[in-house]
Amino acid sequence: MTLNLFMIKKQKKTKQIIDNYGSIECKFINDKREGDGIQIFNNGDKIECKYINNKKEGKAIHYLDGGDKIDFSYHNNKREGDAIYYFKNGEKINFKYINDLKSGKAYHYFKDGRIDFYYKNNERNGKAIEYYK
Repeated sequence: MTLNLFMIKKQKKTKQIIDNYGSIECKFINDKREGDGIQIFNNGDKIECKYINNKKEGKAIHYLDGGDKIDFSYHNNKREGDAIYYFKNGEKINFKYINDLKSGKAYHYFKDGRIDFYYKNNERNGKAIEYYK
């Protein structure tokens, strides 16, 4: 993601970077992002993550404006590995990110059962199988 910066504020040892998408607040060491960071989007979404050597790395939580959230991980600034999308109504989807894209088998759990389906290049792909209690 390229930031088109039009304002940088220094707040003690943190900086707030504001661009056309929202803002990022985190610590900077030697002009590189380091440690805990919060990215707040103009639509109200928020991502909490860690920065190591200016790249997002490790566990992250994406809080969506409507009350849902996604737990996932970053590796080398890309979403990678297992993820869980939690709906505010109690449903959830388990899936994987591969190279920053939803890929592979996913499981949507709901009150009365589950739906198994696949992602390919961030899109649902192929047949889905529904299971009911």
